[in-house]
Amino acid sequence: MKIEKNHNSSTIEKSIFDEEENTLTVYFKNGSVYEYSNFDEEEHERFINASSIGSYFYHNIRSNFPYSKL
Repeated sequence: MKIEKNHNSSTIEKSIFDEEENTLTVYFKNGSVYEYSNFDEEEHERFINASSIGSYFYHNIRSNFPYSKL
């Protein structure tokens, strides 16, 4: 199942978490799109419930998961 979420963030427009593939696709407001792998459901819950999506992404996701630019 894929979970798509629009974010009220100054840098991140939306994200799509794919539970089957364990990936998080992040759409940035500047037009860039990145896919992060080895991303589990618990981490997704922490991400979408963070008080600051952009800050959480920067400190906990950006450099901690394998990624590719789409």
